[in-house]
Amino acid sequence: MLESLLVLAGVLVGLVALLALIVALSARPDPRPAAGRSPGAPARTPASRPASPAR
Repeated sequence: MLESLLVLAGVLVGLVALLALIVALSARPDPRPAAGRSPGAPARTPASRPASPAR
């Protein structure tokens, strides 16, 4: 009984630690900007590109 509780507690602690690691890494800003654009420029999306002429 005690061993089961210890295993369960260890699994829960491991999951919480993994969640904390994921949150910490996702909150970190990108260390290097993408090539060809200034750090403050918005990212280009397919909707922001000019439409190509119809053929």
